[in-house]
Amino acid sequence: MKLLEKGHIARPYLGLAMQPVAIPESLRSKLKSEFTNGLVIVHVEPNSPADRAGMLLGDILVELRVNHLTE
Repeated sequence: MKLLEKGHIARPYLGLAMQPVAIPESLRSKLKSEFTNGLVIVHVEPNSPADRAGMLLGDILVELRVNHLTE
């Protein structure tokens, strides 16, 4: 319906680039985390929503809202 109403589909913009990453057991045990996969931030666009939220190069996301990230 959005396409018909507005002529385009609005996509969310965070201003970052990510790559999938396996989280090593040694890191999981230190963090007391059961997550085996995540997304590592490889680029943060200056003045983007991600930048303003404090996301940093090298941060690893393992959960978005309540959805666990899987392969």
